Amino acid sequence: MRKLLIYSMFCVLSVFLISTMSCTPTPLNPDDGIYPAPLFSVPQGSYTTNITVSIITKVPAGAKIYYTVDGTVPTADSIEYTAPISIIQTTTITAVAIKDGQRSQRAMAIYKYLQWQQMDDPNGFTGYTGAMFMSLDFDYRGYPVIAYRRSNPTINRYNLDRYNWSEYTADGPTSTVGSNIIVKMVSNLYFVAYHSVNLKSIRVMFYTNGSGTWYWSNFFTNATVNGAVNVSNAISTTTTGSVGTTCGAIGFDFSKYATVAYYDTITGNMTVRQRSGVDWSDLDVPFAMMMPNSIDLQYDSGVNQYYLGCNLSNGIVRVYKNTAGWVLLGGADIDTGGSGVAIESSRSPANPYVAYLSTNTTNVYVKYWNGATWATLGTNSIGKATYISNYVTNAPAICMRGTDVVVAYATTNGVAVRQCVNGTTWTDLGGAVVDTIQGLYPAIKVSPINGDIFLTFKNVSTGRPVIYRYGP
Repeated sequence: MRKLLIYSMFCVLSVFLISTMSCTPTPLNPDDGIYPAPLFSVPQGSYTTNITVSIITKVPAGAKIYYTVDGTVPTADSIEYTAPISIIQTTTITAVAIKDGQRSQRAMAIYKYLQWQQMDDPNGFTGYTGAMFMSLDFDYRGYPVIAYRRSNPTINRYNLDRYNWSEYTADGPTSTVGSNIIVKMVSNLYFVAYHSVNLKSIRVMFYTNGSGTWYWSNFFTNATVNGAVNVSNAISTTTTGSVGTTCGAIGFDFSKYATVAYYDTITGNMTVRQRSGVDWSDLDVPFAMMMPNSIDLQYDSGVNQYYLGCNLSNGIVRVYKNTAGWVLLGGADIDTGGSGVAIESSRSPANPYVAYLSTNTTNVYVKYWNGATWATLGTNSIGKATYISNYVTNAPAICMRGTDVVVAYATTNGVAVRQCVNGTTWTDLGGAVVDTIQGLYPAIKVSPINGDIFLTFKNVSTGRPVIYRYGP
């Protein structure tokens, strides 16, 4: 009898507790909803075109879905979902379903809309016309730095925190600039290599802070890379060095040491000099060669050697490597009708990539050394380019985006950027062209901080440099 009474009391108490719990829900934390989270029709990720996202829920009939697009937790006062959501920019969608005061767990998805965005005045840098020889790198904080010719090299930095271009110096290094300019960042110093017409020399200068004042200074103690060489192999500061008023082009690399490649019009030699100690010295023996229209120099850390790409004045495109002297890679030319040359050697050791424009077809190609021969990257050429009988304007720009090769080049409709996906297919990056602006002298590079791609070129209509960023 006593057992029956205890059992009856237990049943009554259980019914009371269950009834109480169902009538008075426990306050919910943002992720503690009693229903399953809503579902999105499109998975989160990066997209290059507009997408439409639908939200569905498994909550019983009568539930309403609410969402936000700013990352906050939705409530019944947020936007009620009634139709698919169009994503035209980078957006974070957070959604919950609510019924009779009860809500679901929340769902969140981040949609990154990748597009080209101009990062300066729509007409380019105000007041700076006649831009030529564009070069791009990033400082130690990941801020892009561009160098280009007006009457002198001018360096600007884009501060991604303040969205404000600041000019490092009003006049740049004092010289009349001849051929291309190349900027490289080393720690917190800004190095610029260029050919000085009035000083008849190749110069490397850096931007440094002395006595509280930022100024341009010669690299170490000597003014030129290539002046008259004395018995101690130091470089003279004389302004009557061995380079003539036109030196063709220069290449500059600072991956290991400050290294400069240039063509000496007086001796007819291609010369590569390096500053590994207190003096400039030849990196292997200079060698005779036809005057190049353009050159590029890259260091391959995987095999500890340099690659020197050359586009000769007769159209030949070739690559040298320094292995017990400068040797023609593959023993043969890459093409006999090319214009402009750019090298990328960071993807895989001993397998450099070379981008150039064919003067026969006006197509841009990328060839790579596979260990036995120069092979074409992708199943075809990259695309048609603008052909102007000025080698500098034809030179494409090349960089790596992860394991994919990216190339920028000028077309009649604007500057195009294409990516070779998985080494097989060339696809447009952000559309057929970056903008409808006709541009020349493209330079392109991937940010070491967030992987965004930066592109700078000359706006032909205004003569000013412009810069774009590809990212969310």
